[in-house]
Amino acid sequence: MRSFPALLLLLAVSTITRGQSSSANQQPSAKPSVTEALATAHEQLEHGKTQEALYEIKEGQHLRKFTAFLPFKPEKTSMVTAVEANLGAPVPYLDRLTQATQAIVVTTPDWDSVDGTLLRFEKHDGQWLSVGDKFPVVVGKSGLGWDALVPPTDTNSPVKKEGDGRSPAGIFAITELGGFNSSRPNARILYFPITENTECVDDVKSRSYNKVTNRIATSDWDSSEKMRTIDVYRLMAIVDYNDRKLPGAGSCIFLHIWSGPGRGTAGCTAMQEKDLQDIADWLDAKQHPVVVQFPAPVYQRLRKLWQLP
Repeated sequence: MRSFPALLLLLAVSTITRGQSSSANQQPSAKPSVTEALATAHEQLEHGKTQEALYEIKEGQHLRKFTAFLPFKPEKTSMVTAVEANLGAPVPYLDRLTQATQAIVVTTPDWDSVDGTLLRFEKHDGQWLSVGDKFPVVVGKSGLGWDALVPPTDTNSPVKKEGDGRSPAGIFAITELGGFNSSRPNARILYFPITENTECVDDVKSRSYNKVTNRIATSDWDSSEKMRTIDVYRLMAIVDYNDRKLPGAGSCIFLHIWSGPGRGTAGCTAMQEKDLQDIADWLDAKQHPVVVQFPAPVYQRLRKLWQLP
């Protein structure tokens, strides 16, 4: 993992019992970066070592604290802000950006806007260069919400959660294409046909939460999208949001065909079919494509700091 030497972890993770805190401070032999501390914290939470954890990070003379919870409780979660702490991109985003040579940048006027724009980029000799024309898109009917798995850059921003009608803001891999056609011969990224049995599971209690899969007799979910019955999925791409399958953080996020300008989605990013066809032909798995999606003011603030397209 990468380190940011100006930022030092002061205290190790302290678990919290409900209503009472007991700290077990440890002095690490090496001083990890804030991003490394966050990654370790999420792993501990994810693997059930603790359900609540307090983190204290010192930058200069300033002590910042945040608490993370499992199951996910966005209304109770307070996290250190990456911009305030002068961090580069958080580890998951940094890894995706480092690998990617294709990027789709989606911006909206603010957190609650439905309409936005999309512009493609390719990286050549370490520089991001725009590809093609900018075109209109729509996001969730409630706007955008910050990625629930990464500390937000603005503590006042909404955080994405299941069923909130917001599209996730952040940087996410595009992993597959799907559609009603049985195949897409010219695709340079994995394509799967959407059949009568193809579903995306949004049941937070299911072992298949946030997965596109085929229903079988032993399927354990009560809630899902029957994808073949949803016409806008006749061509779509999977946005790998919530890759840890954290219950309640949001599921089934795609690029797909829109119903028209001003008509927001349940949480996906949608566009005209001709524009999505162009994207589908352009995507190349070997270039590790990503979606970079933020409100325009946030994107402009982070662009240089995080070295965004």
